[in-house]
Amino acid sequence: MCVLSLLVLVSAPCDAAAQAPPSVRFGAGLSGDLLVGDASDFLDGAVGQFLMADIRIDSADRFRIRLDAGLTGLVDDEDQGTGAVAMNDVVTLLAGPQLTGHIGRFDPYVGGLAGMLAILWSTEQPGADDDSGAEAGLAWGAHAGLGFTLDAGSHPVVLLAEARILDTGTFSFARAPDPVNTGSPTGLIRADFAALSIRVGVTLGF
Repeated sequence: MCVLSLLVLVSAPCDAAAQAPPSVRFGAGLSGDLLVGDASDFLDGAVGQFLMADIRIDSADRFRIRLDAGLTGLVDDEDQGTGAVAMNDVVTLLAGPQLTGHIGRFDPYVGGLAGMLAILWSTEQPGADDDSGAEAGLAWGAHAGLGFTLDAGSHPVVLLAEARILDTGTFSFARAPDPVNTGSPTGLIRADFAALSIRVGVTLGF
């Protein structure tokens, strides 16, 4: 009986440690970004990449702080044969609180995000000098998703799928010549930016 009690006392902390949620999770994945703001009039959606981390702030693993960085390249190449290309790289650096539930291997979650969005634009046109520039501003939004634990070991591996809506103010975007007036030069246009993203990724816990 004494031996059994000793085994229980020794094994309990080990089991608890094995089941303890990770303090930090790091992840990466791909996003399909669909523009829904004014910029969608001349820029199509694209596939982007993202890096993320979330930090546990309570023992029950209900609340986390989400850190998120993303990059998506948007190209306006509707030049009507002029050979001009206008490129807009969208960079996001965001953070916010996240509420997570736990149902077996499934972890539904929802959260808010706020931070910085930058447009890095450049233009190329035959017979003209290339041009480039950048503009940054505030961005905000929300996301909701579902995590599925692939490996619940000491470094849990989780597959996640989520949807995110992101809104911003007005930014400058590079544009190819106006399809109606092909003689107009490549230039900039001011437009509101908003995007709906479907994202898939994998995280590793520590």
